[in-house]
Amino acid sequence: MKIGYLGPEGTFSEMALLSYCEHKTAEKVAFATIPDAIWAVYGQKVQEAVVPVENSLEGTVYITLDLLAHEVELLIKGEIVIPVRQALLSREPVRLAEVAYIYSHPQGIGQCMQFIRQNMPQAEIKYTNSTSEGAKIAAETPRSVAIGTVRAAELYGLQVLSAGIQDNSDNCTRFLVLGREDHPPTGHDKTSLIIAVPDTPGSLYTMLGEFARRGINMQKIESRPSRKILGEYIFFIDVNGHRQEAALAAAINSMRAKSYYVKMLGSYPRLRF
Repeated sequence: MKIGYLGPEGTFSEMALLSYCEHKTAEKVAFATIPDAIWAVYGQKVQEAVVPVENSLEGTVYITLDLLAHEVELLIKGEIVIPVRQALLSREPVRLAEVAYIYSHPQGIGQCMQFIRQNMPQAEIKYTNSTSEGAKIAAETPRSVAIGTVRAAELYGLQVLSAGIQDNSDNCTRFLVLGREDHPPTGHDKTSLIIAVPDTPGSLYTMLGEFARRGINMQKIESRPSRKILGEYIFFIDVNGHRQEAALAAAINSMRAKSYYVKMLGSYPRLRF
């Protein structure tokens, strides 16, 4: 089996993939961007892909949600949450007050803004497609640093100037495993779906009631533009349960009967914390 991820080697996406594949054999395939990894599954170049969807500090990775909503027909078959410990990397010792450039993915930069403001306010931030790409550039650029993993330092010949520079010690990222099928019921599952409700008073309240009346716990709801009309939104929802369970199936059927748009994103094992 081939599984895609946001590369090159040394990214947090690779760490999530390694965690996912701990008890299975798979060929890792690195992609330069998140869309490239997702489209590779859709185009059947790989069977699955591990992509970030949410960080505890920086919030949602919108490119992942938007592609699932509007561009591809794929399903979520798993989720992985890993702790994110950002490190400051450089090819040689450098005083932070003399750093000219900081290279990293926008999420990596956002997770370390307090450290950057306090220690390198003079540095110019350069965004990259991944933290490992930033590490590779910093390895070739004088007076520059990268923000990324300790593994990236080992892979690209960098020194770790400082470890654990993220703004919160509890920083973590949630990743999705995408495929062409979701996961069979396990008895401890989560379902993700997209819902669009009519532009009428109480329609969102009615939608939420379909879950509440059946005792279905909602873990997350988030709106995104529908890409059709300004001011029109769709809702990304995570609820407990599997789509094949009677209560959740009844809620979805009831919403469709009320002319709500429902796109299933998949059911998969819910992580135990």
